[in-house]
Amino acid sequence: MDEQVRWHGTGRWLSFAVAALFILLAIPDFANDDPAAGWNIFLGLLLFGVMAAGSRRAPLVVLVLTLLMVLRITLSFIGGHFSPIDAVANVLVVVALVVAWLDLRKQATLMNEKPRTQTS
Repeated sequence: MDEQVRWHGTGRWLSFAVAALFILLAIPDFANDDPAAGWNIFLGLLLFGVMAAGSRRAPLVVLVLTLLMVLRITLSFIGGHFSPIDAVANVLVVVALVVAWLDLRKQATLMNEKPRTQTS
């Protein structure tokens, strides 16, 4: 079973903010029947759930979401479907995810370095 931890600090709040952005910004796309809206809602709920549940795999999920966003930006840029406003917004999301990942990874490293005491 996945051990639960209490994430704190910048990584936690940036992850919650990005999850909220994924969900809230998908609403207009959902009204326009954009297929990416469902994907964005799924990613937002996944990120929110991982952070709220305190999963030890949260840094890995944040890293995977970061890589997915970089892939989406690259494919949009290659396909020519990229406006300057989308570029700035997506780059800010990627930067927020990278900062969150670095903070969560640092927290996970500190948790693993703590000596575990056994109680009888």
